[in-house]
Amino acid sequence: MKKKEKLKAILEALDKQELKTFNKFLKKRQINKLTKKVFDGILKLPTEAKSTELIQYTRMSMDQINYHCTLLLEWSHDFLLDIFFQQSNDIKLVLLARVLDSKQSTDYALELYREIEKTINKKEISDPNDNLLRNIIYKRRYFSPVFDSRNDESLNLLDLASDSLDIFYYTNKLELICERINRDVVLQGKLIIPSVSIPADIEDRDPSLQNYLYLYRLAKMIDKGAETSTNHLQKVLEFLKTETLSLELKEYSTNFLVSLVNYEIFQEAKLFSHKDLYEIYRLAMSAGWLVQKDGYIYFEDFMNVLSSAFNFGDIDLLRSILQEYQKLAKEEYRL
Repeated sequence: MKKKEKLKAILEALDKQELKTFNKFLKKRQINKLTKKVFDGILKLPTEAKSTELIQYTRMSMDQINYHCTLLLEWSHDFLLDIFFQQSNDIKLVLLARVLDSKQSTDYALELYREIEKTINKKEISDPNDNLLRNIIYKRRYFSPVFDSRNDESLNLLDLASDSLDIFYYTNKLELICERINRDVVLQGKLIIPSVSIPADIEDRDPSLQNYLYLYRLAKMIDKGAETSTNHLQKVLEFLKTETLSLELKEYSTNFLVSLVNYEIFQEAKLFSHKDLYEIYRLAMSAGWLVQKDGYIYFEDFMNVLSSAFNFGDIDLLRSILQEYQKLAKEEYRL
């Protein structure tokens, strides 16, 4: 696969907002006019365009184009790491610290570990990946050549490393289980609950872990036909107001709840009603939980909220939908 084709594949994978951010990212790298010309050419020309068309557009030789494509590929990789791993700078510092460890420059390595630990502990939004970083930090500090592993602090580091790994593991485990539950409900109309046991001492240690645990337990209650399901739904909605949860996780949780409640409405137990569905949509719309990563709300979500608001005569919600629609609907769905 040629470099220009690889670059084209990356650019096509970015949405409009990410492309704008990538342009800003390139400006920070002080991109020159020639590299920008190659970037614009690959972006504008169709995927099936031949190399001769890019040569004509840029007025450069293929060797020159490949040189600029190499630069753009390196920057695009950095950019993708930045948007998918918001703590990418911390990851680089961890790698640097490990190199320093191996070179016996351990004083500076320990300083870097403490710097990273302070950074992730100050974050206002929960990120499960931070727990994996914590595990690496605590473990590396324990095994550092200059660290005395015979004191109480060393035992504490081992406990912290173990707990951090547990939080990371069970958060990701529950995320996958919840996604499986959601897919089974949406695609097969079945509620299948995989079994998982979470250590009690870590349940309240991380907001993302708590959130997935709330969703999982609601699914279990519905599966058993427990009358406490309605009360637990209110607890989940209340917890979603937590400021430390990412908007992406709130959007996912909202759709998970909608799928579960919509499924249960048609079951014999009748634990929920369309009023519960309406309450979820009303809260999610007002709190902005339906907004996707690209800044838009799915057309189907708009239609579902609209239908729910109409059925329950909520004039304020209808007015809000009409006001927000032009701004939050994708261009192809706008009026």
